[in-house]
Amino acid sequence: MFKYRESSDYASAPPRATYITGQFLARNKWSAGHRALLAVSILEEQVDPRPLCATQVAMLCRVPLSRVYRARRNGNGHRGNGNGHRTTESLADHIARSTFAERLEAARTVGVDVIWDTLIEPIISPEKTAAK
Repeated sequence: MFKYRESSDYASAPPRATYITGQFLARNKWSAGHRALLAVSILEEQVDPRPLCATQVAMLCRVPLSRVYRARRNGNGHRGNGNGHRTTESLADHIARSTFAERLEAARTVGVDVIWDTLIEPIISPEKTAAK
């Protein structure tokens, strides 16, 4: 039949967070004292507020809502001036931060001969002629 859990089973299980919606946070009619207790529960990670709407996130981050929408529209939000120019990394920077597996996959995709002819041979060719 039904088996009750031992108290040690509860101690080993991680505590579950209660989820509340952002709409509930915005529209509840609780007293200030009750909302303060809710805030403490959120800080102690007993209650997890999600999903928050854009207005609530803007209020948390202390930015106007229009700025959040503009940053979302412009992509990653790092360049919020809307001129369309994105900061890009160079090929050398990209290769430097890539892993060995990513480099191997790139060599297979592009072709070893292309990499050799365009990246390696132009560097070692002047050294060969200087050594002779």
